[in-house]
Amino acid sequence: WQGSLAGSLPLPLPGAYLRGLDGQLVEVGSSIPSFLWGESFVGGRWYSHLALLAVKTPLSLMLAFALAVGLSLPRPRLPGRETVLLLAYPVLLLMLLSISSGRQLGTRALLSAVPLVWLFAAANIGRAGPARWPGRLAAAALVGTLATSLLAYPDYLSHFNVLAGGSRQGHRYASESNLDIGQDLVKLARYLERNGGHVQLLYFGSVDPALYGIDFEVPEGRLEPGLLAVSVTLYHMGYPMYDRGVLKRVGPVEVVGLGAPVAEIGGSIHVYRVSP
Repeated sequence: WQGSLAGSLPLPLPGAYLRGLDGQLVEVGSSIPSFLWGESFVGGRWYSHLALLAVKTPLSLMLAFALAVGLSLPRPRLPGRETVLLLAYPVLLLMLLSISSGRQLGTRALLSAVPLVWLFAAANIGRAGPARWPGRLAAAALVGTLATSLLAYPDYLSHFNVLAGGSRQGHRYASESNLDIGQDLVKLARYLERNGGHVQLLYFGSVDPALYGIDFEVPEGRLEPGLLAVSVTLYHMGYPMYDRGVLKRVGPVEVVGLGAPVAEIGGSIHVYRVSP
């Protein structure tokens, strides 16, 4: 931005916000591979966001949106200018992100469009009248969304709907910020306090686990008997991990022969017990 003609233009935005945008642009232009529905690839796929929405969105919200669209087709319930105002930005954002040849950042890139989409849905459903069948379906969708939110608490980031088999199966469909940004170190530390303390750790994130008091070592080569904790993103890609201030590249990780995890920490870390 600073290198462009508008680089000297004052912007009424926090510096951290602009630095965050710069960081996103760097990531979009990187050659780090992405993972989606069992496939690793570099760059973008036109269907990535649609595929992620299909497995990340609660089914009750899908029902509400489909209901709103269905109600608006035979007889528009909103003036055309209002429909355009509410849906133009979400549609354009989805199209621009989908046709990009750069690395796609996942569903978080669509969050700014969410309020407009649900205003559109609420307005169309509300104008159908609360006493009729659309109102009853909308009430069911509302209750379903509430139930889903309570069941997912507090692990919203790693939530996947029942079409994907639930949150426990999410790592089979997506990785990184769609379920794992290294958010569960605190939970891992609490788990280790109750279950032995020391762990062999392969972690996806930009924070040194030692800052949370985790007694860990990064396994290199042969595993030792005891606990092994693996961030699910590392099943599909490698990443530099901080080991007491030193960056070490870890992953992709194979866990063949270790059996099922003995614990799942927040949906983003699997814990295995390595036998002698």
